[in-house]
Amino acid sequence: MSESRTKSASRSIIWGIINKVIAIILPFATRTVMIYVMGMEYVGLGSLFSSVLQVLSFAELGIGSALVFSMYKPMAENDDKKICQLLNFYRKTYRIIGSVIFGVGIIIMPFIKLLIKGDVPADINIYILFGIYLLNNVIGYFMYAYKQSLLTASQRVDIVSKIAMILQLISGIVQIVLMVTTKNYYMYAVILPLTTLFNNILVGFVTDKMFPQYKCTGDLDKHELNDIKVKVGGMVFQKIGGIVLSSVDTLVISSFLGLTQLALYQNYYYIFTALNGFFAVIQQAMIPSIGNEIALNDVKVQFTRDYTG
Repeated sequence: MSESRTKSASRSIIWGIINKVIAIILPFATRTVMIYVMGMEYVGLGSLFSSVLQVLSFAELGIGSALVFSMYKPMAENDDKKICQLLNFYRKTYRIIGSVIFGVGIIIMPFIKLLIKGDVPADINIYILFGIYLLNNVIGYFMYAYKQSLLTASQRVDIVSKIAMILQLISGIVQIVLMVTTKNYYMYAVILPLTTLFNNILVGFVTDKMFPQYKCTGDLDKHELNDIKVKVGGMVFQKIGGIVLSSVDTLVISSFLGLTQLALYQNYYYIFTALNGFFAVIQQAMIPSIGNEIALNDVKVQFTRDYTG
């Protein structure tokens, strides 16, 4: 079993790194093309909207991570009924979260201009553009994002990486071609929700083929719901810290300095996050294997084996 975990972790790390390399190079290429073809302000707009929606994603509260953790034990023990119950709860919860994010996004849409100092590009309606970014952000909540938890809990994160890699390659190339040929930012932006849509469809198709026994049926009991609440509570401060670190600075720079300065800052910050992303790939690839081991073995046994030999 430990060999299987090692193989799963290694496979996920390899494909995760390949995916990360593509996820770094292609966005860098698209940003570079956008700067030279359209202007720095367009890069700033994309960064601003992404940060606003990341703040709104606080509504997720780390529920996804908590539910995946709850799946490790029933997945390891082949408890199909429990997995179906968790999957059903996950789907319901994500649709509620998606509705909240979409609703709040619509409410704040008229005030988006307050976060931008100076003028915006003349050919852009920032409200339509924000709507496209908002749609991209919430699509997964209403489709099959919850099914990705099955791949994570079964130690097949590599499949998620492969799907993301293929779609990033295609979408990145299409975006570059559209920017060069049309110089239309809307054409670039609309590829984002389309990519998310196809990603969800592919993840849903793959999980249905791999796990036909798992359907969204049944309900969790009160004890299990309380256990998930405890796990979510432990994720809240981590979620807040992540949002403050990655989003608040963007909002402040855009509000007080403008889109051009925001784009310049984001170019440097992009390099930092890209390098940090490689370490995150290794960490995320190992978590499912660790979760599987914790689910199958007694804590005392693990401690004795790992720390006392």
